[in-house]
Amino acid sequence: MGTVRRRTDGFVLAGGGSSRFGSDKFDHVVDGRTMGERAVDALSVLDSVTVVGPRRGPVAGASRWSGGREGEGPLGPLIDCLERCGTGTAVVLACDYPYVGRLLVGRLAAALSGDADVALADDGRPHWLVGAWRADRAVGVLRTAWDSGERSIHRAAEGLARAVVGAEPSELLNANRRADVGA
Repeated sequence: MGTVRRRTDGFVLAGGGSSRFGSDKFDHVVDGRTMGERAVDALSVLDSVTVVGPRRGPVAGASRWSGGREGEGPLGPLIDCLERCGTGTAVVLACDYPYVGRLLVGRLAAALSGDADVALADDGRPHWLVGAWRADRAVGVLRTAWDSGERSIHRAAEGLARAVVGAEPSELLNANRRADVGA
């Protein structure tokens, strides 16, 4: 009897205000492509890709969707993604990680083959917005924390079993300011 493959959907988080960056990160060009295009491309190895946030117009290679928990940090949109994913796996990538590639995304999804509820990219510290989540096991824990007022992903996820996926610091550059990407 064969193993049933779990559906794996990709979600690009693109809802932040980009206040430190000074303009919409999703549309900022890095090495010839927008950070949004780069994130969609990284997730393109999965079953589907959805851009989550208040975006206007179509996004090539992805569907677009706005969840119901915008405006209080990334935990709310993460919960929205996990709820939308149902019983599958959700690989979540914030659009301001322009150097995450398809290989790292594949390694994150594969890391959930054991008992882990979440697999996080790690370059010496975990990156909570570059991870694969077993939706059916993680969403209840995160939703309960959200409903109690928690807004920090790492505190909300304290009870979840984690797998660590090593990555190079260059892959996990988080572009919070234009200078981070040479602009």
